Order: sequence, then structure tokens, then C-alpha cells
Amino acid sequence: MRMQDSLTEKYDKKPKVQKEIKNKPLEKQIETPKQNELPKPPSKPMEDNGSKYYYTGQPKRLSVEITPWNDGSRQVKFYNPSGQCVYTIDDKKMSYSSVTHITSFHPNGAANSVQTNMNPGASRYWYETTTTFDIDNTPLWQIRQQLPVESVSQTLNNKYFWNKQTQSWVKQEIIQEQSVPLRE
Repeated sequence: MRMQDSLTEKYDKKPKVQKEIKNKPLEKQIETPKQNELPKPPSKPMEDNGSKYYYTGQPKRLSVEITPWNDGSRQVKFYNPSGQCVYTIDDKKMSYSSVTHITSFHPNGAANSVQTNMNPGASRYWYETTTTFDIDNTPLWQIRQQLPVESVSQTLNNKYFWNKQTQSWVKQEIIQEQSVPLRE
């Protein structure tokens, strides 16, 4: 037997079938859609009841409340352990959007950090703000960033700290070294 014949014979063999597959008629396998029939919407729209997060332990104390969306806006409210609202973030979904997500919690149930994404609509930029909190939901730091970043200088001076007396964000200053003249 020649080499050519053995190769042809080897590849002409049909593979062994372990289990025979029985085919169903094609009409039963494919269901054809009925003419002029639109998909039905769900019977009830999904309700947004908001969310509530609590401090750990007893008694049950509210830590963070996310209100339901109402006419394109909602609030994220942060409470201290005594029940006072210490900070609020307003979210919007209109021609632009600003939406807050809680990214982590402290072991006691207080928010550790949140991220707010702001898209100004017809812009090629979007903005991300990361806010950190202490164990009583008092804001500590905020880092604001424009994305996509175009230069390194945009990332250098974007940190703010929370001033408890004025209840506002204060930009962290970068102090540059100054040369001191030498005495002779």
C-alpha cells in the first residue's frame, strides 16, 4: 500500500458516533412570531422605593437614606448616630445626570466612601467625585476629577477637605518650596 492511499484512507473514514442524534422536524424547533404582535410591557412599572442603611447594633439607627427618584431628582442623606442629617448629595437625571453610588461602609454601618458621576450632557468630558466619611458620616475629603484627563496638572490640585465650622468644601492648597537666601 502506498503512502498516498493510506493517508486518503485515514482521512476518509467517518468518525465514530457514540450516540445517535434524532432530529426533530424543523417546524417544531423554531417558533415563528405571530404577525402584528408587539411585546407586552410589564403589568406594573418597577417602583423605586429608595434605600435605607443602618448603623450596626441596637437600637436601629439610620445611617444613610437614598430617597426615591421623583421628577428626575433624588437625595442621598447621611445621618450621624444621634439621628441628625449631617450631609446631603442631590442627584439628577435630566438633560445631564449626576448619580451617587455608595462604594463602601465602615464596620459600624456608616458610609466610608461614595462616588458621584456627573455627565453634563453634550460634553466630551465627565466628572467623578469621590467623597470619604468618618465613622459618624461626617465628610472628610473629596477628590474631584475630570475625565478623560488631558494633563498631569489636572490631577495635582483636585483635593478638598470638609470645613465643619462653615459646612463647606475648602480646596487643599499646594505649597511650593521657596528658596531661602544663604547668609555669608
